[in-house]
Parts: sequence; C-alpha cells; structure tokens
Amino acid sequence: MGGQIFFRGSYSGDQLTIIEKLLDADSVFLDIGANQGEFSIAIAKTVPKGRVIAFEPVSEYRQRLLENVKLNNYRNVQVVPVALGEQEGNLPIYDEPKLFFDGTRNEGLPTLFASESRHHAREVVPVRRLDDVLRDLEVPRVNLIKLDIEGAEWIALRGAVNTLATCRPILILEIGRDTCRAAGYEPEALVNWLEGAGYRIEKIVTGGKTQPIRDASLEDFQNVIAYPT
Repeated sequence: MGGQIFFRGSYSGDQLTIIEKLLDADSVFLDIGANQGEFSIAIAKTVPKGRVIAFEPVSEYRQRLLENVKLNNYRNVQVVPVALGEQEGNLPIYDEPKLFFDGTRNEGLPTLFASESRHHAREVVPVRRLDDVLRDLEVPRVNLIKLDIEGAEWIALRGAVNTLATCRPILILEIGRDTCRAAGYEPEALVNWLEGAGYRIEKIVTGGKTQPIRDASLEDFQNVIAYPT
C-alpha cells in the first residue's frame, strides 16, 4: 500500500475524490481501518477547522499512521487504537502470511475474521462499539464515515446504530464477497440492512463517479457510498 501511494500518489484515489468534495472545512470525518493514514492525512488538510478520528488496531500500521500525522504536523487528527464491532472485548486480528514474489506484502488485509488465506493471528486487539467511543470522546456530530475493515464493516455499523440514527453520516465502505462470507454473512444482507436504515447505495467507479446499485447487482468486490435519505 505504501509503495503504491509513493509511486502513484494514492491507493484509493476514487474514494478520496468523492470524500474531498463532500466535506466542509469544519466537518468531522471517521477513518475506520486507517492503516498508515492515506485517508486521514489527505482529509486532515480538507477539514482544517474540523476533526479526523482514525481507528487502527494493528500496532505496526498505527505507528506508521502516528508518524505520518507528526510529519505533516496535523493537530486535527486523533488516532484511536481499537477495532470496532458490535460488542466490547478482545479479539485476535488475522493477516495473510504469504508474501508476493518480490518479498513485499499487501498491508491492507488484517481482519477480525479468519479465512483460508488469512489465518495468521498477528496480535490480540481491543474491540469497542463506535457509539461508545464517540460518547467518550464527546463527539456530537459526524459527517462522513469511511470503513475498510475486511468484512467487519457490518458489525462496526451495528455498533454505531445511534450514530447512524442521530448524525446521519454519509458512509463509504468496501464490500467484498469473500470477506463478508468469512464474517458470516452475504454482501446482499449488508446492503439490505443499510437500505432499511434509510440509506441509498451507489457504486464508486473510475474517476470518482458513482452509479446506483442494488443487492441483485452486487459484484464480488466493490467500493460503495451510502447516502442518508
């Protein structure tokens, strides 16, 4: 991931293009699954009078995130060292142990849900409900939430039902069939749940554009944006 950001300028350019257009200078942005901070660092500049709250439970990536925040001298970024779910506790986080042929690895794969390819438990991490974290941090509003947590998106959202109901934030999330199934559900169930919570779902396509999508037209992998209706 870091290599692609260095050589290409971004790893998630289409999503960033959309987010930067949706936020104002004083917006509150939640980066769930922040990794080393591609979204957090970019959006901190977009919301100089606002707030970025970055959630990253993996210690190695969190340390890189903290270093990147410090290097950019951003004072509006707060890093929270927890995973998000529906219940509080402590759980192992799993990763893909296999390296690419050149010795590198995909750094965006850690997940709370083990699978055939992601079965290496790299560490045990604390899990909290987003509603509780925001209450403790005294965050009264949230404008946009990005979730990229490899199948844990639905349990994180179920731990944020109060936030979704009261703040009505826009959501940007990754939906992959394999990671959803590892977590015990089909992606169509997540889309139906979001629609039941009053959200309109659109697929993010090249260039930061979007197109309507329904559960029947889901592919094996897509990034989507969910607008409150």
